[in-house]
Amino acid sequence: INYSNFIGASAGAYVSHMPDGIGIGRNALNKASGAFVNAIGYQNGAASSGSDYSNFMGYEAGYGLESGCVGMNLIGYRAGHAHSGLYVNAIGWQAGYSATGIHQANMIGVDAGYESSGRISASTRRGAHEIYLGSRAGYRQFSKGYNIAIGADAGREAQQPDTTISIGYNAARGAYDSHEDVSIGKYAATGTQGTKDNVFIGVSAGVASSGCENNVSIGTFSTAYSSGTLNSVYLGSHAGQNRGWELAWRNTHNIILGYAAGQEGKGSYNTLIGSHAGNNKALTKAIVIIHNDDSASYATGRTDWISSSEVSPD
Repeated sequence: INYSNFIGASAGAYVSHMPDGIGIGRNALNKASGAFVNAIGYQNGAASSGSDYSNFMGYEAGYGLESGCVGMNLIGYRAGHAHSGLYVNAIGWQAGYSATGIHQANMIGVDAGYESSGRISASTRRGAHEIYLGSRAGYRQFSKGYNIAIGADAGREAQQPDTTISIGYNAARGAYDSHEDVSIGKYAATGTQGTKDNVFIGVSAGVASSGCENNVSIGTFSTAYSSGTLNSVYLGSHAGQNRGWELAWRNTHNIILGYAAGQEGKGSYNTLIGSHAGNNKALTKAIVIIHNDDSASYATGRTDWISSSEVSPD
């Protein structure tokens, strides 16, 4: 404990191998070990082991860190409490609390990264290079790594995201198995399943969609509740919402622009432009351009002559 200083009741008690440490506050660094550790506050860094080059500030910040958690900066009430990981910055009330297997991460906000995980076994750490910014951002997220969640509840309880960006209140909350998706907007991409390489922009854009890949969806509820949409562009509120997938029709290579265009429809290689264009229609290789129809039924009536046969489409 060469060149270490402890101030407060039981501060530094029972420490082992702690050169150049500073512990200020009751029980600060009590039963701890590590080099170049600074702890300020009640039980800061207490019972931590091998937390070299770390800084703790706040009630029980860094308390009970897993052995070998080096390069930690934990600031706030119970920030990083019982955390396991490397090179983590956690700032805020219970930020990074009991997170496991997360390293090279930044967690800022109330409960940001709370009980988040990147661990698949006791010996294998994952979840590197995470950024959680906002109240409960990344809360209980199980990560494959390289994710950014910004906004209250962004990325909360997401399972196995990989290289995703989620920005906005509840963006990508509860998403499962998403890869390289960008979600921007309140509730954007919430509850998605098995999505990859998509851009969802707008309130509830892409919400609860599944099996979607390589799409750009811009607009409120665009492609929400859709399934199997591939390699397509959707622009407009409710554009492509509830589009279905069937083996005979599939749902790929579409360009769909306009309010509720392509909603409730299915089919591939279509260009649908205008309010309600192609709404509730099964189309293949069709070009539909409608000017400012006020209702889905009116728009559908104007395009009833288009063949919906997958064998001989118009």
